[in-house]
Amino acid sequence: LALYRERMQTLEQQPQKLDLFAAQMEKLQQLEEEDVDMQRQTANVEEMYRLLKVHKVKVDVSETVRLDDLKHAREKYADEMFAAQEFRDNMKPEMTQQLDMNIARLNDHLLQMTDQLGLGVFVDGGAEPGDVLTQLEATRIKLEKHAENSETYSRYQGLFGINIYEFRNLKEAQDMFQQRHDIWDTYNKWKKRNREWCKQDFTELDVNTLENEVREFLRKS
Repeated sequence: LALYRERMQTLEQQPQKLDLFAAQMEKLQQLEEEDVDMQRQTANVEEMYRLLKVHKVKVDVSETVRLDDLKHAREKYADEMFAAQEFRDNMKPEMTQQLDMNIARLNDHLLQMTDQLGLGVFVDGGAEPGDVLTQLEATRIKLEKHAENSETYSRYQGLFGINIYEFRNLKEAQDMFQQRHDIWDTYNKWKKRNREWCKQDFTELDVNTLENEVREFLRKS
C-alpha cells in the first residue's frame, strides 16, 4: 500500500523542462517494467484474503480495511499510470523539438570553438606558450562540458525512440584542440629545455641525449 502511494507521487509529476521530462520518462519506464510484478503481488494478497474467507478464518476489521485500501490504491495507481503515459505521449513532440534546438545550439558552439582554435593567440608564433596553454585549459573545460552535453542528448534521443545524432563537430573540435595543445605544449617544453641547456656548461652536455630530445621536439612540432 505504501509503495503504491509512493509511486503515485512520482506519476503525478508533469515536468515542462527537457531535463526534468527526460528524468520523468526514465522513472515512468521503470515503473512500467515493474508494474507486472506489482499486479502479481496485489493479486497474491487478494487471493490470500479470499482463501481466509473461504475457510471461514476470522479476519480483523482493520485488516479488511487495509485490503479495501489496497484495492482502491491499485485502481488509483492504474488511473495515474494512464494519465502519466498520456502526458508523456502528448509532450514528447514538444520535448523532441526542444532537444533538436539544444543539439543545433551545441553544434554552433562547437563550430565556433573550432574556428577560434585556428585564430588569434592559438596561431601567434610570438605568443608566450605558457599563456596560450592557460587559455587552452579553459577551452578544454568547455569542450569537456560540450562532450558531456552530447552524451546527455544522445541518451535523451534513445529514450524518446528517435535516431541518435552523430556529433561530428565535436570530433572536429576535439581533434583541433588536441593538435593545438600538442604544438604549444611541445613549444613550451622546448623553451624550458633550451633555457636549461643554455645555463649548462657546453662540455657537460650529453650530446646523444640532447640530439634525441631535439629530434623528439621536431617530431611533435
